[in-house]
Amino acid sequence: MKKIIFFDLDGTIYLNNELLPFAKELFLYLQKEEIYYVFLTNNSSTSKVNYFNKLNNFGIKTSLDNIYSSIDHLLSYLAQNNLKKLYLLGTNDLKEELINAGYDLVEKYQKGAVERVVVGFDKSLTYQKLVEASFYIQDGVKVISTHLDERCPYQGGYYLPDAGSILKLLNSTAKIKDLTILGKPHKAMILNVLKEKGFKKAEALIIGDRYYTDVLAGINANIESAMILTGESKVADLEKVDYRPTYIFKDLKAVLKYLQKQEKEKR
Repeated sequence: MKKIIFFDLDGTIYLNNELLPFAKELFLYLQKEEIYYVFLTNNSSTSKVNYFNKLNNFGIKTSLDNIYSSIDHLLSYLAQNNLKKLYLLGTNDLKEELINAGYDLVEKYQKGAVERVVVGFDKSLTYQKLVEASFYIQDGVKVISTHLDERCPYQGGYYLPDAGSILKLLNSTAKIKDLTILGKPHKAMILNVLKEKGFKKAEALIIGDRYYTDVLAGINANIESAMILTGESKVADLEKVDYRPTYIFKDLKAVLKYLQKQEKEKR
């Protein structure tokens, strides 16, 4: 029986503004069995307070400590590397998080003015922002990306361009030479939480709808992984991959049944 479970959010627990079936029942069960859970998201477009409010409005009782986003990981990385002056492609929420944490965001291109270009999900992306970011990159400024997702799910089966798509555009213009990617599928987010909360790898499981972020993050961190078929990735996507998830679940009902079965077998 696992002691900590990492969950992706959009496409796994909800889809845009619609809670997926059996999400409430699943988290009531986790709370009853005292299984610790962490919502692990690459989405850098909003603060963890907004995630907290959204989950609680859905009826999933949680706390800020249960939420770890690529913004949290970005703030940790910047502090560890003593970086202060940044050029940002990101949302207003990400901008406010950085300003509140004491970082200096340069709004216009000034040669030599920044230490890093930070790329996240940007709903207010403009051509001028792309131009200025590309100038900094061509000057040799290193790039940090909160995540590498190229698209994010939207209602009606549509997708929106994400940070990975912005990076591709910048790279085609400026030829990025030094790129640090912070979010899933890289293992650091998972390992940071395990270390902070005091859990072992063998006690952990990650569940998400995207093979190339959620599942690979688990594989890279050497923990068990599960792909859920409620979002982007499908079983057919696994035909050409080198490493498969430990489990495949149709939906959250199947996750709940699996955990209940594991608990019965343990007894």
